Amino acid sequence: MEGKLRHMFPGGNTSQGFHSFYEYLIPADANKIFIFKGGPGVGKSSFMKRIGEEMLLRGHNVEYHHCSSDGNSLDGVALPDAGIALLDGTTPHVVDPKHPGAIDEIIHLGDYWNELAIRANRDSVLAMTKEIGRLFGKAYGYLHGAKVYQDEYISYFNDAGALNQSALNSIALGFERQVLPSNARAAAPRERHLFATAITPTGPVSHVGNLVGGSQQIIVLQGGPGTGTGFVVSHLRNALAARGFYVEVYHCALDPQRIEHLVVAELSLAVVTSREPHAYVGKASWVEDLNVLVDDKCLSLYRQDMERAFADSQYAFKTAIGFILRAKSLHDELETFYVPNMDFKAINARRDKTLRRIIELTRCFGGGITAASSG
Repeated sequence: MEGKLRHMFPGGNTSQGFHSFYEYLIPADANKIFIFKGGPGVGKSSFMKRIGEEMLLRGHNVEYHHCSSDGNSLDGVALPDAGIALLDGTTPHVVDPKHPGAIDEIIHLGDYWNELAIRANRDSVLAMTKEIGRLFGKAYGYLHGAKVYQDEYISYFNDAGALNQSALNSIALGFERQVLPSNARAAAPRERHLFATAITPTGPVSHVGNLVGGSQQIIVLQGGPGTGTGFVVSHLRNALAARGFYVEVYHCALDPQRIEHLVVAELSLAVVTSREPHAYVGKASWVEDLNVLVDDKCLSLYRQDMERAFADSQYAFKTAIGFILRAKSLHDELETFYVPNMDFKAINARRDKTLRRIIELTRCFGGGITAASSG
């Protein structure tokens, strides 16, 4: 029987620059972590993905941790039930061994390249790498601007007193009482932080449906910025922590300080914020439209300013994506200096050897540790 495949992002292009939740991809005290080093186009993503596919076929649950800057690449593959992970340890998410030999092992694909041939293009590699960094810097500047304008848009709800806060409190408390157990567990609360959505070269990409689809209870909160969705999610997050549950917390792609979704495997519960660019379409136990809590008459005085702030935010957001796309195109060109100079036959042999080791490790570890058991 084939295992279950989940998709998420361990890092993202945000208003704060590149934001990493890599430390939550797999616990630091996992059974085995393979860290990949090497340049662009050397085969790190393909290496990891091929192993993930094979382990799925063998019945293991697998997580694909996608790259926010290249939709066709993976930043990591995790086998949470066995406590095994494969990680891309190169910039912008540099990972170095914390427990060399005992847990962590470096696989350096630079051992399989023709260094002399690559050095022949040294000046081009340096220039392209510098330009890619500049383009991402511009993208992050525009994403910061997009957040500033979005915050302005949200501020008008507060300025006008347009949101029925009392009703919002009642909704949050109602879900707590209806869905969560009343008694606390004898365990310390634990959280795992990731992104369900990322700002990519092709625009926002979301895996929300994949992440919550297996839950028996799904709370869907509909509402645009300023309607209080974040308040309800935060209330339930705190209530779960008070009861000692392990929670997967999924953050906003634009503003990583905001949370948008929760998944609690132990309760088979998910809380989803449904709005563009991650509108949720799927089964739901409850659908709460928080837009109805807004008094549009209160906002009439600010409507023109709100429309301008919204348009400016959208412009900045789209401009940022344009810079990310240009960086991706240049990164693809940079890969052309590496791909022809790699010994992929030898890399494939190393991958097969690593796969055999992982298969043996899963036998040794048995059930291993799960992400939920980590601190």
